[in-house]
Amino acid sequence: MSDAIDAVAEALARNKKLAASHLVRKEELDAEIARLRGQRGLVADAALAQEVDARLAAAGAEVDQAEQGYRSALAEIEALKKLAGGARAAAARAVVASAVSPDPVLRSDEDTALDNARAHIADLGAQARLSDELAGPAAAQAPAPRSREEADAEARRAFDELRAKRQSPGAPEAPAPPPKKTI
Repeated sequence: MSDAIDAVAEALARNKKLAASHLVRKEELDAEIARLRGQRGLVADAALAQEVDARLAAAGAEVDQAEQGYRSALAEIEALKKLAGGARAAAARAVVASAVSPDPVLRSDEDTALDNARAHIADLGAQARLSDELAGPAAAQAPAPRSREEADAEARRAFDELRAKRQSPGAPEAPAPPPKKTI
C-alpha cells in the first residue's frame, strides 16, 4: 500500500506545482492588464486604442483560463488529499486484516510444514503399497486378527518370562520399592 501512498504524494506535489504556475501566470496577466489599462488612457489614436483593447480582451481571456486552471488544480489537490487519507486508512486496514486473517495466497510456515508432512506420509504409503505388491500374494495376506483374550494371554506369558528371568537363582533379588502413598 505504500506504493499507492507514494503515488498520491507525487501527484499531490505535481498538482501543487501546476497550481502555483497557474497562479503566477494569472498574476503576470493581471499586471499586464493593469499596464495596458494605464496605456489605454494615454493613447489618443483610435487604431492604437483598438489594438490595446484587443490585447486587453486577449489578456482577460488568458486570465480566465489561468484562473480556471488554478481552481481546477486546487480541486484536484483537495481530491488527492482525500485519496491520500483513504490510502492511509486502507493501508492500516490491510495491516489489521493480515494480522487477523492471513492471506489465503500467502502460505505460512506451518502450512508449508503440514503440506510437506502430508506429502511425506503419502510417499511412505505409496512405497509400502509398492513393496506389498512386489512381495507377492503370499506376503500380502495379513495374519488373522487376534482376539483380545489371545493378546492378553500372550502379554501375560511375556510378563511371566520376564519375571522368571529376573528371579533366576544367579541374580540377586532387588528389594521391593516402598509403596506409594496417595492422598
